[in-house]
Amino acid sequence: PNAGIVFQEITSGIPTTYTTNAQGQIVDNNFMASNYHLIAGHWGHVTEQLDTFITANTNTITVSLAKGYYDDFTFDFGWTTSGTAHTGQWERGEPVGTPFWGIFCNPEFDDSLDFGNECYVTGNQGVDPSFDDVDQGYTTLTSPVMDLSGYTNPWLIFDYWLLTTTNSGQTGFRDSLAITIDNGTNRQLVWSIRDTQFPLWQMDTVQIASFIPFTSTMTIEIRCSDNAFDNIVEGAVDKIRIEDQTFTAQNPELDQNAFLKAYPNPSQGVVQLQYDLHDQAEGKISIMDLEGRVVKEYVIVGSKGVVSVDIPLSAGMYFAVLESTGLRLATQKLIRF
Repeated sequence: PNAGIVFQEITSGIPTTYTTNAQGQIVDNNFMASNYHLIAGHWGHVTEQLDTFITANTNTITVSLAKGYYDDFTFDFGWTTSGTAHTGQWERGEPVGTPFWGIFCNPEFDDSLDFGNECYVTGNQGVDPSFDDVDQGYTTLTSPVMDLSGYTNPWLIFDYWLLTTTNSGQTGFRDSLAITIDNGTNRQLVWSIRDTQFPLWQMDTVQIASFIPFTSTMTIEIRCSDNAFDNIVEGAVDKIRIEDQTFTAQNPELDQNAFLKAYPNPSQGVVQLQYDLHDQAEGKISIMDLEGRVVKEYVIVGSKGVVSVDIPLSAGMYFAVLESTGLRLATQKLIRF
């Protein structure tokens, strides 16, 4: 019951959103015959997507959701916001990039490896970057309650974005993005990053048991702070999920042995990308610009190797992203001059 459903007609891209009834059903007799993306999600279950062709003869479509916690913010599962910042409070929506000195302070797109187009961003007016960023305080995003009492060794996995800078391009003022976990009795800071000028979606992980006992009343608090200097501070989070040890031990996202290195870097010409997928046999390397657009993709076969990037690129910053089985393993900044 109360699950979110999105039908997106593939040709037009127009989504239609529903909420299931007490029996976990929706009924609509007015569907146009077409191909659809169907996304289904519910807090306490893992969001799923399937592609389906609906005709006049289609009577029932069944989607089963596995238990777990996953939120890419396609649906509003009830996260709450609070804080002291004058502007830049957390907002759920399709992000609107704020360009500044050739980069985006606020992301122009959500993380490309999830469903839908939404994420949580700190202010989303899409005007000048200093107009709706986090100013003179902090903004906190708090999850609904999670029951982790049946887990063996839960890990928090999340994608984040943080950019901190002055109008003249300086950083180092202790502006930050931080995560605290509350188990109903105690609270513990489990992750933080500050003073970064790396405008790209990145993934990180937290082994919850290393910081705090996990219970049936867990919540996640994500705080983005401007440390009283009125700098440009923009944060975003997406694709937040909890995975148990039995899964994450085999999850390439948690494999610290995978890597991606570039040389020469910076470069005016061909760049060699040395990669190691560790225990994966194949994958891909995507070259992306600062707006998150894929400039070139290279399919790789074999757990180790070198890829030559010999495509013409304008001067600026790019990112090489190493992926396998749909998961991002490593990211390497590329400088072209």
